[in-house]
Amino acid sequence: MGSNLVAYIFKRTRVLVLGLAALWLWCGCTLEKPQTADGELEREKNEQLNVQRGTLPVTDRTVKAIAWNLESDGSDPAVIAEQIKKLPSAQIYAFCEVDPAEFERFEKACGQNFKAINSETGRKDRLQIVFDTEQFELVRKMELHEMNYRRRYRSPLVVHLRHKTNHEEFLLMTLHLARGKPEIRQEQAKKLVEWARDQTLPIVALGDFNFDYDFHKKNGNEAFKIFQRDNVWMWIKPKTLIDTNWYDPDGDNVDNFKDSMLDFAFVANSAKRWVKQCEVIVRQGDFPDDKKTSDHRPIGVRFDLPAGLR
Repeated sequence: MGSNLVAYIFKRTRVLVLGLAALWLWCGCTLEKPQTADGELEREKNEQLNVQRGTLPVTDRTVKAIAWNLESDGSDPAVIAEQIKKLPSAQIYAFCEVDPAEFERFEKACGQNFKAINSETGRKDRLQIVFDTEQFELVRKMELHEMNYRRRYRSPLVVHLRHKTNHEEFLLMTLHLARGKPEIRQEQAKKLVEWARDQTLPIVALGDFNFDYDFHKKNGNEAFKIFQRDNVWMWIKPKTLIDTNWYDPDGDNVDNFKDSMLDFAFVANSAKRWVKQCEVIVRQGDFPDDKKTSDHRPIGVRFDLPAGLR
């Protein structure tokens, strides 16, 4: 009789379990599989594949930024301001070669609710970061004067931003490294590597690095090589390499440094794991430039902040 009782209880229990499972499904409920480390890696892998295919969806974690050398001594500020308004929409703009007299004009050109952080060094070739205050909160700002030899050049400008939706914090830097003296540029590159190594927050760096990257040689100048050391910085390399600077000192309408890049986007620390992409923004009639337009093309960058920090 004991065995019959056990069999009866087992049968009734089995019926009860199956009944509850059927009720669960009938109500349209499903058990969520917990996210594992392997699952997270698979998600990141799929997102990176979407980047390569150009099919990455825009989410509330997506940040778009544009970096542009405005050529302060060779362009018309009124024309540049109108061109800024026609650029693809972004939440962050990073400008270099900005005449301080035009700081306010370019800030307004970025749109309503944008706030500008302006550099104090660089004479009439300064730096400016403009960000959407509805998206970001400014935590702090700084200029890295230790990378500015005798204050004769431009100190990299850094803002510490906090995203208002998911509270992710990161450092965004814009810079314009020395052009005329390669030894100064190389020292700046070395110090930028050391500085980034000491930071704990994710870093995004945009601007005119003057690295002279040659598309055919697939390499840059010595400063570029120094900057690549120890893999502290990762280049967000555009899928399609497009010349970012028009250089025609003899005025023959031929670019003397064709198929090269001066303008870059790099990331460091945990930002290297973010989903990210970069492209050179080509506009009709942008090259060759004239005395009203910049001799640089803007670069557009998008990155997805990590989820789960709400």
